[in-house]
Amino acid sequence: MANRGHDHTGGIRNMGSDGDGDFPLLTHKFWGLLIFLAVIWLMFFSTFKLGSYPQQWIEALMGKFSFFLGQRMQDGWLLDFLQNGIINGIGAVLAFLPNILILFFFIFLLEETRYMPRAASLIDKYMHGIG
Repeated sequence: MANRGHDHTGGIRNMGSDGDGDFPLLTHKFWGLLIFLAVIWLMFFSTFKLGSYPQQWIEALMGKFSFFLGQRMQDGWLLDFLQNGIINGIGAVLAFLPNILILFFFIFLLEETRYMPRAASLIDKYMHGIG
């Protein structure tokens, strides 16, 4: 029923298939699992390989900002708080942000291409064996 809609005459028309008729290879017992592992590997590799470049830039920027503050302020608890607390804390979160954004982009692609439900149904058989 979810794949049906109403046309302008009030009748029901088919909106397309929600099944695996389009790409049966994606849910194949052997090839589907290999494709799934390749997709997950591509997501993992791309997330950490592509994310490492902006991560290094952000860490370098935070280091320069911390050094800049160290040159402008005298030693004391306020400088220590700003350098080791605020700048390092915010820098650690910001440095991980590119990885999160890349991962969310891949999750978005998997959802939009309707691969996520296929992968879930494929892996569900193996996950039942684990627990």
